[in-house]
Amino acid sequence: MQTREQKLDILQPCIIDITMKKESLIRYLTAPGPRNWAGRIALCAVVLILLWSLFPSSLPACAMSAVITQHRQALDTFPEVGKPADYRAYNDPWDYLSFTMANSTAGSNSDGYGVVAYPLGDSAPQQRLSWYKRVSASADFGRTYYSGPQFEDSLDLAGSQEAFDEALNTINSGSGGIGIVLSHARNATGATLGNHPFTFEYQGRNYAFMHNGYCNNARDFMINGIREMNPDWFEEHPSNHFADPDPYRWVDTEVLFHYIMSFIVARQGDTLDGLQRAMAKLRHYLLQTNSGVYNFVMSDGEKLYVFRSSPLSGGNSGYRISYKSFAGKFYGIRTQAPQAGDKELRPRELVVFSQDQEPQCCPDFPQYDFPDEPPPQHHAIRNKLDDLVTSVSVYPNPSAGFMRIKIALSAASPVETRIYNLKGEEVWHERTADKPPGIHDFFWNGCDLQGKPLTTGVYLLRIDAGDVTRWGKIVRIKN
Repeated sequence: MQTREQKLDILQPCIIDITMKKESLIRYLTAPGPRNWAGRIALCAVVLILLWSLFPSSLPACAMSAVITQHRQALDTFPEVGKPADYRAYNDPWDYLSFTMANSTAGSNSDGYGVVAYPLGDSAPQQRLSWYKRVSASADFGRTYYSGPQFEDSLDLAGSQEAFDEALNTINSGSGGIGIVLSHARNATGATLGNHPFTFEYQGRNYAFMHNGYCNNARDFMINGIREMNPDWFEEHPSNHFADPDPYRWVDTEVLFHYIMSFIVARQGDTLDGLQRAMAKLRHYLLQTNSGVYNFVMSDGEKLYVFRSSPLSGGNSGYRISYKSFAGKFYGIRTQAPQAGDKELRPRELVVFSQDQEPQCCPDFPQYDFPDEPPPQHHAIRNKLDDLVTSVSVYPNPSAGFMRIKIALSAASPVETRIYNLKGEEVWHERTADKPPGIHDFFWNGCDLQGKPLTTGVYLLRIDAGDVTRWGKIVRIKN
């Protein structure tokens, strides 16, 4: 049996069309000339019954989308295909932005929206562009939504440009060369102020975070965990939008974001390590799938980190998130029901998107409990390294799930990672073009190149960067 959320996913295009065609319906009902009142009354009845069945108790969940280009191309190099109102084709980057715009409507996601964009640049971008339409008082809830001119028969009566239109025009103008965009339309479950994406600055990086779900059941746990690491955290890092230092008045999403950021800061800016440690500590809540939803999209200006906690069936399964790859162009990520060609995330899966690698899928991401510092045996390669490859580590090792291979380079270089069995047969490899200086991640899920799980045992890891070759040992264990 379908849940209400699943029905909403299927019927959401109908809701959007009804909302966007409101003026057309009014024109039809009030048009001069002979009136077929029986037909018009019947039409109104059908519309009312549909809306009543869709919204028996609450409105749809928030809607969010994100785009990241491949090969560090700018988004404005990809032309719009079709009309904005045809966004459901999802065949260009602008369809993903239009998806969020169309969902930010009266009767749907009507509590404000936001867009954050990152210009192309180095691995620690100093810039971030943002546009918001915010709820600023309790009277605004349910009345703050997109009403601009992007779609035909839009609700815009004054013809003024909205924040969403400004964002779209800037991103598509060619100025700055935008490579990553996050957008979110909010449907609040409580009178909390502030709109996604939330942002945070640390060590020259500008982080952005948006969330689809609810996590108030873990609010105390997250706040206490932050304060254990830094008692002054909330005074040093007040609310993004309203400078409020009391996290109990924040949107639950912003609490989750600061919880994750506290681990990233504790790990000196290692985004993936901090993320995994934060979610591992939340595992108790993630396994209680009816008590909260922690689906999120996060960026550190270089990559997108997409996580799903919601189950595939039962309660909360209507919270869905998927992505689509456009070969050589971009990746599009969005919520609601996936279409043909979309790849839906599995429960507790993290997918990492970058501009110069294939998506890295990390199944059951929060499965490990981390010590404060990984013990030495978790660093598989300890030989003396030269100036190009400053460090290589594998964690966790041994592992029954995925392994993170972390390589630090002092200069730009192509990197090739290979795994062999003890017979000397290559079972997996990952090759990349030039990687800039810094830390780079590769993931191995314990499968061969055909996706078949490999047997328990010892495997050999080979790293080639430039003219440097390093070897290490990794161990697969049973679940």
